[in-house]
Amino acid sequence: MVKEAILTEEKAIYLGQLIDSLQEAELRLEESYEKKDYAMFNKLKKYILDVQGRMDQTLK
Repeated sequence: MVKEAILTEEKAIYLGQLIDSLQEAELRLEESYEKKDYAMFNKLKKYILDVQGRMDQTLK
């Protein structure tokens, strides 16, 4: 039996916020790379992976 995923309005709004956060983090990641600020680059990379994990959990 296949479990159907239901995307509620709350989940859709939350996912939209996560997507916005990812887009902002991506821009900051590029900036930190260009400035050779590798400490910030690594923080942002971890943050992006965390947000992606939250998205995965929300979609399950």
